[in-house]
Amino acid sequence: MTSSPPGPAGPEPEPSPEPEPAGRRTRPAGVVVVVAVVLLLGAVVVAAVASRAEGGMTDVFELAVGDCVNGVSGTTQEAEEFTSTPVVACSEPHEAEVIASFRLEQGRYPGEEVVVAQAQERCADLIVAQLPSAPRPGELLPFYFYPTDESWEHADDRTVHCLAMPARGRTTGSLLDP
Repeated sequence: MTSSPPGPAGPEPEPSPEPEPAGRRTRPAGVVVVVAVVLLLGAVVVAAVASRAEGGMTDVFELAVGDCVNGVSGTTQEAEEFTSTPVVACSEPHEAEVIASFRLEQGRYPGEEVVVAQAQERCADLIVAQLPSAPRPGELLPFYFYPTDESWEHADDRTVHCLAMPARGRTTGSLLDP
């Protein structure tokens, strides 16, 4: 899955002087990977649950609304591929929170530019709609993980995760709490 560039979120977005970041999440293709995934499915589920409970690394395919994450700040200059990210309790300092997720339409991969445009537009709207109070302009930056052509083709990935991150530093607590 690819991550998006931070940009202003809120009723009055402000232009960002820096290029927006992009990140990716992908899965290697091949028969060996498919066989390994099938054989280790039970172990992966157990490991994912344990990892989430302990605040460890979580596969970006497994992120859920309300997850607070680290490891995404500083991804503002170039596309970066993500396969996992540290999930922490929202009561601990963190860099971003998953605010919403949506699935893209089935069919052929529409291309990175189309996916990024859809992620930018929908995530900005969803983030503002899901927050209990409107953020001040420039207070939060939208960030998103989106499917790559590889994850689309080999992992049936159609999900965009919309995250909000503070414009400066880390935060504690959930942005979804009233």
